Amino acid sequence: MRRDLVRAWLPVGAYMALIFLLSSMSLPGAPVSRIPFGDKGAHFLEYLVLGALCARACTMTWPKRPLSRTVLLGIFVASAWGFSDEIHQAFVPSRSADYRDWFADTFGALVGGALAYALLRFRRRDRHETNPESSPAPTRETGSEPTR
Repeated sequence: MRRDLVRAWLPVGAYMALIFLLSSMSLPGAPVSRIPFGDKGAHFLEYLVLGALCARACTMTWPKRPLSRTVLLGIFVASAWGFSDEIHQAFVPSRSADYRDWFADTFGALVGGALAYALLRFRRRDRHETNPESSPAPTRETGSEPTR
């Protein structure tokens, strides 16, 4: 169980640490002009990855919970990290907190979570189709659904 939690959350923690490290640097004139939509595009892409990682980690942590709820929790975690990152940047020289950056973070987390949801849902469906024993079918004797 503990190993599964580490496997689920270690990538999230490492990526959050990378975001914190990059946010701690004073980067005047950072080369974000090559990224579509500049700074907001960078925020979007950065948090798209974090949103997908958090959605994956939440579904691995609570596999019996509905997929939609665990993915939404992952999106919330990523968005909350974006909010705290903006507060952190307010204290870094030559950086500033900007609510529009947080909106870009949240939108990226939402898209990343949605992509993770689609992938996880496809994988679950594919797993059930290849292994029919994993999803109970109605019994012939009674014609009723088996209890779960």
